[in-house]
Order: sequence, then structure tokens, then C-alpha cells
Amino acid sequence: MEKRYPALRIVSVLYKILALLLFIAFILAGFAQGGSAGIGSLIIGILTAIFVYAFGEVFKLLIDIEENLRRIAEAVKKPSD
Repeated sequence: MEKRYPALRIVSVLYKILALLLFIAFILAGFAQGGSAGIGSLIIGILTAIFVYAFGEVFKLLIDIEENLRRIAEAVKKPSD
């Protein structure tokens, strides 16, 4: 089966990479700030990274839904044995 939507697959991976980079950047910023500001930075950074990663997963979910629907449509079109 051919892979469709290569741009969406790339965007999904880019969002996941961005989430990892944001996570690392906020961890470093949190330790550099120290104190309560550092803890706030860590919490916000972790939450931001989680949401950005989840957004990247949404693209993969949409692609999977499309592939499943295409398989169902092909199965319905086939004549019964």
C-alpha cells in the first residue's frame, strides 16, 4: 500500500523534534534560573513539550484514520466470495 501525505508525515516528525528541543531548552533554562522561577520554567516547559508532541501525534492519527478508511472502502468494493 502506498504511503500518502508525505508532507503531513514530515510535519509530524518536525513537531516531535521541536517538542524534544523545547523540553531540553526549558530544562536548561529552569536550572539556570534557579529558585521558584526555575521551578515555574520547568513546569511550563514540560507542559509545553507535552502539548507540542501531542500535536505532532494528531497528524499521525489523522493519517492512520485515512489509511483505515481507505482499507474499509476497498474491502466494501470487493465482491463477496
